[in-house]
Amino acid sequence: MGAAEVRTVRNTNADRNRDRILNAARRVLNQRGMEFDIRDVANRAQVGLGTIYRHFESKEILVGVLLDTMATDFEEIVSRAESISDARESLRSFASDLWAFSDRYGRSYDLRKAIVADRSYVHRGRRAWRRVEAIIRQASEAGVVEQSYEPAFVCRIMIGIVNTSLPDESLGTGLASHELLSSVLFKAIAPDSTPRP
Repeated sequence: MGAAEVRTVRNTNADRNRDRILNAARRVLNQRGMEFDIRDVANRAQVGLGTIYRHFESKEILVGVLLDTMATDFEEIVSRAESISDARESLRSFASDLWAFSDRYGRSYDLRKAIVADRSYVHRGRRAWRRVEAIIRQASEAGVVEQSYEPAFVCRIMIGIVNTSLPDESLGTGLASHELLSSVLFKAIAPDSTPRP
């Protein structure tokens, strides 16, 4: 094996370890909150403490990378939906990806609280949700979403879905938000039953 091949194998292993550490940290943070112990992350990722500190100099940096990953994941969901020209499919894609995002990050109350505390993430989130509102507006104009609902209202319901453990009296939480969103978006999420000529 040549030097270039050895570097490629090392980089692949390092990338794999980094991903394992981030996934483990997210799960540990979901369970224990921000007071988690870095050793729990090492055990969950099945790596040594040295491996964690080789990738992340401190727990704070690890949490910062998790925050950025969460924000970037959401922005990518929005970009995927925007890339679909059909309004129904665009909204369906966004809704489907939003459920997966909610499952992945939904219990991370402390992580979401940290995002809200950081102005740069708040601005990124607002920009992304304005893009979502444009997706919903296009779907509404195409007759896919019940037009009696303003796109901004539908966005607020979706934000309620992502933040199921953060109470919002104006929307309800958990199942109530899911049921409201389902009734508002049913035409968009359900398969098109309109007969084709």
